Amino acid sequence: MFVDDLPLELLLTIVGFCENQDAYALALCCRNTYHALSNTLAKHQKLWQQWNTIDSDDHRKPFHKRVLKFAGDPKIAPYIETLSFGCELDERTYTESETTELLKRLLILGNSNWNLFEDIFGDFDDLTNGSPRGHFHPNDHSCQLHWLSAYLVAMAPSLRRLDCFGSTTAGDELLLLLANVARISPSMPTLPLQQLRVVEVRLERGADEGGLPLDWLLASMSLPSVRTFAASRMSGDCVYLKHSEESNLETLILEDCIFEPDVLTRILESIRNLRTFAYSNGGANVGYGSFSPKRVTGALMLHAGHSLEHLTICGRDHDVSFWRRKMEDRHLLTYCQESHEVHHGREWPYVSLADFEKLKTLRCSTSLLTSDPGFIQAETYEIGYTVSECRAANGQRYEDDDFLRPTPGTLRRLAFAARLPQSLKALHLEDYPCHTPLAYYALSEFVQKVDGLLPSLKQLYLDEWGLEYLQNKGLLGMVAQIGLQYEALHDPFQLCTGSRCDYDISSAYQDGSEEEEEE
Repeated sequence: MFVDDLPLELLLTIVGFCENQDAYALALCCRNTYHALSNTLAKHQKLWQQWNTIDSDDHRKPFHKRVLKFAGDPKIAPYIETLSFGCELDERTYTESETTELLKRLLILGNSNWNLFEDIFGDFDDLTNGSPRGHFHPNDHSCQLHWLSAYLVAMAPSLRRLDCFGSTTAGDELLLLLANVARISPSMPTLPLQQLRVVEVRLERGADEGGLPLDWLLASMSLPSVRTFAASRMSGDCVYLKHSEESNLETLILEDCIFEPDVLTRILESIRNLRTFAYSNGGANVGYGSFSPKRVTGALMLHAGHSLEHLTICGRDHDVSFWRRKMEDRHLLTYCQESHEVHHGREWPYVSLADFEKLKTLRCSTSLLTSDPGFIQAETYEIGYTVSECRAANGQRYEDDDFLRPTPGTLRRLAFAARLPQSLKALHLEDYPCHTPLAYYALSEFVQKVDGLLPSLKQLYLDEWGLEYLQNKGLLGMVAQIGLQYEALHDPFQLCTGSRCDYDISSAYQDGSEEEEEE
């Protein structure tokens, strides 16, 4: 009788009593029931994370050595689920034996997946012929990451998570691979990356290198299994994005990214059921006209109003000219729920989020939901307070940054409970101006209106300035009466990055046995 012939219940029982090494060996033997066994194996956490994760950030395990290990043991490679890939160029020189072994394994892989490699790399004969142009030579630092990553990704059909971090030159080589694989016809029998669910790209780029290419996102959107994409410092245009393409992305996290509003709108048009959206525009690094949270929110309402559950938008709203012309796209305008309030003789629209059907958490700057454009220079406010009076009343230096400067009109409009969806459970105000005495009136009005209008709201986050002020004014008790809790929301921009820290790969080598084996 073979191991695969044993009943699944019996196998699960056996694995539960096995030692770490025996449990993992048994799982490799039982390929037909591997996924069923994997949940039981999770209790052998130390060993399991060592074998289903490759983390190049582990200094005790050089990446090329781990690749060689899996190349020599094809039983293990198909079960790799996580690749945390540091995109730094390897400064060390490969030995002759390492070079021979790597090229040998890559050739074997290429021969068995000839059509795939022809489509990805073009003329695969360069490698077979010794590559006279040096295109695949392992000591050529410009191509190390290219062919090493190609080899590993193609050998890991179960890869579920890809983290890229580090330098940019090498990272662009991996992007070339990812983009080319995404364009391959799904009809191919042995197509890699079809189990990939999470892609995170956190590459450092110098001031002269521009932003991270948008191709990272477009390539990930083309892979049907990818559900989460996170990136930092990304920019570019999506001129090659076809309107007919629909992505299965559910979580999109863009930190310190620079996009024209039209770019994000086109991207959102191509996503079926977006559940989590987090976007920050990089603060002062963004030029005029490159960020419009109101317009992006309008696009979200139009294309993800039926599915969005978690929304984070942080940054200045500079796209006032867009709102002045009242949005040429009248269909989008309808979903933005445009209303008008007079501010110094001019009308400014605001955005209502009340039509989001499933929105549970909202983290945003107050300018997103108010009609304050954020940069009107007003020395005397309509109810008699001046900037100097605000400074004197507060007893602290009043910041002249127009993004943080509250006006009485803005503060009164912060009673925006009616503009929020009734499904909302948590609200985080990113830049609430609680450090001025005028904030009391806005908070008081908000607290009075929130009860009944937002029946699901249980969590309200304010910074330490806000908490101190509310406490001094006795408002905390009023808020407590309606059951609100002052707790910070999870940082959405750590949604992907944090999971890389969920495991400690180095802990797997505390006994030193694995180190001795590698040496």
